[in-house]
This record gives sequence, structure tokens and C-alpha cells, in this order.
Amino acid sequence: MKTLFQKTILILALFVSAHAPLQAQGTAFTYQGRLNFNGAPAAGNFDLRFAVWDANTNGNQLGGTLTNSTTTVTNGLFTVTLDFGAGIFTGPDRWLEIAARTNSGGAFTLLTPRQAIAPTPYAIFAGSASNITGVINSAQLGGGFVGNAFQFTNNRNVFIGDGSGLSGVNANSLNGLQAGNFWQTTGNAGTSPTNGNFLGTTDSRPLELRVNGVRALRLEPDLTGIYAPNLLGGSAVNLIAAGVKGSSIVGGGESLYRNAIYSDWAVISGGTRNSIETNAAYSIIGAGNWNTIRTNAFDSVIGGGSVNTIEPDASMGVIGGGTQNLIQSNAFYSVISGGNGNVVQPGAYLSTMSGGGGNTIGRINSGSTIGGGEENTIAQSANSSTIGGGFSNTIQTNSADGTIGGGVLNTIESNSVASTIGGGYQNKIVAGGMSSVISGGEANTNNGQYATIPGGQGNTAGYFGFAAGRNARAVHPGAFVWSDSFGSVFSSTAINQFAAQARGGVLFNAGTNNVEIASGGLKVTGAGINTGTTAFTHLTSAATIVGNQTTINNPFCNNDPDAILIVTHNFNPGGASVLTLHNHPIGVVYSSGKWKIYNDDVSNMATNIAFNVLVIKN
Repeated sequence: MKTLFQKTILILALFVSAHAPLQAQGTAFTYQGRLNFNGAPAAGNFDLRFAVWDANTNGNQLGGTLTNSTTTVTNGLFTVTLDFGAGIFTGPDRWLEIAARTNSGGAFTLLTPRQAIAPTPYAIFAGSASNITGVINSAQLGGGFVGNAFQFTNNRNVFIGDGSGLSGVNANSLNGLQAGNFWQTTGNAGTSPTNGNFLGTTDSRPLELRVNGVRALRLEPDLTGIYAPNLLGGSAVNLIAAGVKGSSIVGGGESLYRNAIYSDWAVISGGTRNSIETNAAYSIIGAGNWNTIRTNAFDSVIGGGSVNTIEPDASMGVIGGGTQNLIQSNAFYSVISGGNGNVVQPGAYLSTMSGGGGNTIGRINSGSTIGGGEENTIAQSANSSTIGGGFSNTIQTNSADGTIGGGVLNTIESNSVASTIGGGYQNKIVAGGMSSVISGGEANTNNGQYATIPGGQGNTAGYFGFAAGRNARAVHPGAFVWSDSFGSVFSSTAINQFAAQARGGVLFNAGTNNVEIASGGLKVTGAGINTGTTAFTHLTSAATIVGNQTTINNPFCNNDPDAILIVTHNFNPGGASVLTLHNHPIGVVYSSGKWKIYNDDVSNMATNIAFNVLVIKN
């Protein structure tokens, strides 16, 4: 079907904006025309096609072809915006070729003749030239400018734009500033803050340094001008809360796990997910991950590690490092040096945990210490108590001033004030065992106050009692019981009794002489003829005999009328060849500072008679 279009051009207009003539306008312009369809003004939607030529017939097409689909035509009138791009309107005449069709499809009908484009669009060209965008080569400059230097004069001394297209600009043109007045990428010299040189701001806005377009350091001013600014470094998600002053985040953080400070004069040096909450001024987190100083815990420190926490109101607390260590509320002045899972409970102020794992200092405690080890516990109100280390040792409630040096499963039960277990395994001071001591060993038990067990195994001591060895039982107050390694239970039988079970005998050392009580009797090592020991052999001689008496000379009984002497006849002393039989009844008497042996039948004392003498001091 042949479709006839009759076209009458009413207006050819190029609308530039209302700005000054030399401002950039772009290359688009507005075209308005009238379209008749079948001899009457057209109405409805039509497709219109436009092209620019360099002649009214034949010639060359300039630029591309534009198709405005579904153009609304009302009472024959239509308006379109056309943009053939740069380089079309360069000076010579131009003609617009138009074709049309209904928007139901089909072939375009070319409308004739081509329409001359009035000079108005060249305002675009002039505007482009006046704004000096892009590169102007010599071919675009006619007349005497071709191949010659081209100079612009800016009478207003104003440049509009970012200057990104300018090069070779001398700093003298910038208000007379020399190159030395700018910060150089190769470094600067001779700068002096006292002369007004500085890198920074003069208003209340923050200053940021970025790396790869991302914030790396932010300096936030104190708006009062009284306090220190905030220094916010590290990840761009790190936060120093609004209104905080004098705080610093030196580095660390990552996109999902920021470091954050909500208190004045606080510091986080690095790591991730570390936080200092409100009213925890002067607190520090060195590094690590997920460490927290909570509200009102001012002057507190977490050196590093992971998931360590100082809870609210635990001011001046310190966690050196480690993992999952906890100082709970009101446990101020407390310290956990490191380790894993150690806890200082609420109110346990002035407490110290040197390390280890799973150790606990109970609530309402003061000045207690756990040196290390694992799963050791100082319970509630056991003030000033100490566990040096070991495993699963316990000082129970109200056992103030108690000490467990180490070992395994040792226990000081409740209300056992000032008691001590040095170490060992499964030793116990029962409840109320005030000032009792177990030095070590295994399965020893103090059942009363002021009781002592120096070690051994299975020993028991009561009030003021002493038990040592194996299975010794000082069950009476003040009893002293020692039992050998035989293993059978050996117990005291009376108050204040000394009892010893020694199947190998008893040996006493008296200076250079030993007194031994064995199954064979009493033996004094070193005893001999006329020796200065408590047990000795007296051998008669002419020098010692007067009538029926012989005088004893021994330092243990001389000048001691209260000494007790036991004297027996010795027929063959020490295997000596005395062999003199004394068949007279004898006795002893003290006279003139010496003890004497006499014949009771008044017969003369013979020489070379041997007597065994035992001196017992009264």
C-alpha cells in the first residue's frame, strides 16, 4: 500500500540553554515540524528518521541516521530532539533529510526536499570552542592560526572546571605561589610549624588519609579546643563514637569485625573485634581478637589474646593475654596474666591469676592468688589465700589466708583459716582446721586445729597433733605419732602421747654416740673401757681403789649427785683378757663429786675388775 506524506516545515529551531553564549551546551538541538497525512494534519504515533547531508541534493551524509520511534503527532505538529554528535556542524551549510512511516511498521517514505538547517545550531559549535573542552588541533583553526601558537586571554581571571585537561601551568599563575609553597611528592625541606608550615586543616572538619581510595587514617578534632583529637586508623569500619575525645585506634579491624571505642582517652592498638565500652576511660586493648573492656571498667588493660573480657565496674583490671579469661564485675585491681578460661568472680578485688587454665577465684574475695596450673579454685570469701599451681586444688569458703603450694586434688575445707598444704595428692584439711599444716604426701588428713602432717601416706592428725610416716593416727589432742612403712594403722592411745612404731628399732644420736633401741635391747655406739659416754665399762686399777671402793670418773655423772647409775659386772669386757670374776655384792655411792662402786660385804676391791655402767641423767 502506498502511503502519502505531505510535510510542511514550520519552524527549524535549535534551543540552547539560557546560560551565557560561551558556556558548553552539548551537540543536541530541538526540531519542530508539521506532518500531513492524506491531505490533513496527521494525528497519532509515527516513526521519523533523520539524517544530515552536506548538500540539498546528492552530496554526502554526515554522521549517522537517527530514528525517533513512536513520535506523537498532535494536529499535525511534532517536536523531536536530535543529536548527531560532534564534528557535524563545523562551519559549512547543512541539510536535514526526513523520512516517515506509521508506527505499525512498513517502509519509510522519504520526504522532499531536504530542509536547510538555519545557523542557530552553530551556537553549539561556538559554545564548545569557548569552553575549550577536549583537544583543539591546528586543522580546526582557520586563517593565520594554522600551525601557529594559539593564546587565550582570560579577562575575568577565572577558570571553570577541575583543570584536568591543563598541563604545563606555572605555579606563579596561582596567586603568585612558588613551587616551594606546595607539598611535594618527592619530599619537603625547611618546613617549620613555628613559621606557619603544617599539613592539615584549619576548620572543625576531620582530616583523612586514604590508600587505594579507602580510609586508612582519620584525625577527628575536639570541637571544644580543650582536649586531644581522636586518631582513627586501620580498617575503614573502625569506630570512635561521637563525642569521644582523646582516643586512638592505631590499626587493625576488617570489613565485618571492626575495633570500636566509646570512651575518652582510650586506646586500641590493633587486632579485630576489640571494643572499649562507655565510661571505661584511660583503658587499653593492645591487640588480639574479640577482647572487650566493658562499661565503667576505667583504667583497665587487655594486652592481647582472644575473647578476653573485663566486665562492668571491674576498674583497673588487667588481662595480659591468653584466651577466654574473665575478670567479672566489681573485681577491681585484679590481674589475669594469661592462660585459658581463668575467672576472677564478682567482687574478688585485688586478686591475681598468673596463668594456667580453668582456674577460679571466687566472689567477695580480697587479695587471693592462683599462680597457675589447671582447674584450681579459691572459693568465696577465702581472702588472701594462695594456690601456687597443680591440678584441681581447692580452698573452700571462708578459709582466709590459706595456702596450697601445688599437687593434685588437695583441699582446705571451709573455715580452715591460715592453713597450708604444701603439695602432694589428695591431702585434706577438714572444715575448721585452723592453722593446720600438711606438707605433702598422699591421702593425709588434718582433723583438728594446729595439727601437723609433714608428709607420708594415709596419716591423720587431730588438735595440736603430729602424724608422720604411713598410716600414723594422732587421734588424741597433742599426740605425736610416727609409724614406719609396714603399713598397718598405728594410733595414739592417750592425750599428749609420743608414740612410734619402728620395726627396725630406735636409734638416738647423743653427740658422737648413738643410743639404739632395737629388738636386741639398748645399745650405745662408741661405748668402751673408761670412755666418756653414757654407757661405758669401768676397769678398776690401783689408782681408783681405796679399800672396798673404786672411783668412777665420767663427765656425765661427775658432780651430779642426782644421776642414776645402773652397774653390772662384766667378766669379759669387749673381749679383753681381764677374765677376773668378781663374786661380791656391789652398790654405788656419791661422795666428794664422784660416784663410787663398793663391795657390799666390805671386802677389799680387787684390780682389773670390769663393771658395765649406764648413766641416766635425772
